[in-house]
Formats: sequence, structure tokens, C-alpha cells
Amino acid sequence: MTGLTFPFLTPLRDSDRNLACAAGCGGIFLLVAVVAFIGLTVAGLVLGVSPESLEAIQTLDSPVALLVVGGMLAGLGAVVLVSARLAFGRPFASFLWPQGFRGMHLLAGIAVAVPVVVAAVVVAALIALVTGQDTGFGADAGPIPLLQGDFAYLGAAVAGMALVALGEEAIFRGVLLQLLAAWFRRALPALVLAAILFSAVHGDPDPVAFAMRVIMGLTWGWATLRLGGIEFAAGLHFGNNLLLILMIPAGEALQTGRELPVSALAAQLASAAVAITAVELMARRQRRNAAG
Repeated sequence: MTGLTFPFLTPLRDSDRNLACAAGCGGIFLLVAVVAFIGLTVAGLVLGVSPESLEAIQTLDSPVALLVVGGMLAGLGAVVLVSARLAFGRPFASFLWPQGFRGMHLLAGIAVAVPVVVAAVVVAALIALVTGQDTGFGADAGPIPLLQGDFAYLGAAVAGMALVALGEEAIFRGVLLQLLAAWFRRALPALVLAAILFSAVHGDPDPVAFAMRVIMGLTWGWATLRLGGIEFAAGLHFGNNLLLILMIPAGEALQTGRELPVSALAAQLASAAVAITAVELMARRQRRNAAG
């Protein structure tokens, strides 16, 4: 493949542009997704799941809801990986961490999430102070979940957000980013389109919120390309989501449909700047270690 100089894209082959393989990957995914949906629907009817229970899951109002949503997204990630494995005949690891799994990158991503979220909160607070606008970071969100002493919620938040991060990163920064790069033969358009699709599937009609998720997708995608695997992005994604729902109730932190001011983008850009700085420092250290 020409024009692909990022370590994450080294497994790509010309055969990855095979239309039949791409169609097969999509077909397998749709088949499994339909079967799973039917199975869940039947199970819900048999168990007598009420509309109120489904609404609680959608609004993330309980520990069970956090675990259910996390499990569903992790399951989708697993289905996408299996579909790609069967269609393209490549190992699972080639879609996730072609350089081999690096636990320190995962931990680094979690650690970097702290200054990333702090940067967003500080910028959002400054904007609110100057303009009086709510930038969506929970100034009026009510009690802080971390201080409520609900250990079931805290445990479910950790497990649920870990599953969410792994599932979404496997799909969007793993399989999708590689396959788009194979078709475009360039990393940049693949990075941009994967970020747009990542934002689109959240179904948020607010254009500012849509743009904020695109920035997240670009940041996490760049980390994956530069560092050669999804580990750092998964850790950062997990840490970002976890910290937000420990400061703000999950139903409000991850709510869609709010009308955010354009100034809210500044907070997201501040987060991205911190994250990309950390990625570049790690990438340079990686190169020095490889050269020495």
C-alpha cells in the first residue's frame, strides 16, 4: 500500500481493498446483529422487561443500565472484529495492536485522561464566567456522583465505561480506520471519515455536540495511528468517560439533544491539545527507543 506511513497501518495489504471481502464483513456483521436483536427481543418478552426498564437503560439511571449499555457496545465491537477476521483472514491483533499489546500505553491513556478532562473543565468554567453560557460540562448538573457514596454505581461506572471504550475503539479506531485507510490509500481521509462516522452513530442532532465528538474521534484516531495501536486511545476514552460520569450523573453527562453554544468547542479543543501533546511525546520516545 502506498502513502501509508503510520505503524498502525502496516498490516494493510492490497487485498484489503477487495470489495467482496468488504461486503462479506458487512454481511456477517448485519446477520449477527439481526440474530442478536431478535434474541434480545425474545428474551425481553419472555422475562417481561417493561418499557420503564428500557427507558432507565436509555437514560443510564442505574448501575444495571451502565453495565447493559457497556455490554452491548463491547458485544458490537466483538461482532465487528469477528466479521473482519472472517472476511479478511487476518488475526484479531492486526486490527487492534499490530505492534503487540502494550499495557503501558493503556495505562498512559487513562492517566492522560485526568489533565485532558481538567483542561476541558477549566476552559468551560472560564467561558461560563465570561459569557454566562452553559457549555455542557455540568455546572448545573446537581450532586456529584463520586461524592454520593453509591459503590454499586461507582463499580458499574468503571466496568461499563471500560466496556464502552473497548467496544467503540475496536470498531472505529480499529477495524473501520484500517479498512478506510486501505480504500483511500491515505491515512488522513480515513481518519476524518472514521471520526465523522463515530460522531454520527451517537445520533446527536445538535451540531456543536456533533462537532465535539468529531474532535474526539480525530484525537483518538490520531493517537491510534501515531502509537501503532488502540491501547492509548482506549485508555483515554475510558478515562474521559469515567471522569465525566463521576462528576456528572451519567444520564446528563452522556445526554444527546442538548443545544450547546459554539463556545463549547473551545473546551473540547483544549482537551484535544493536551491529548495530542501527550501522544506526540510518546511517539517521539517510541522512535528514539526503536532507533537506539
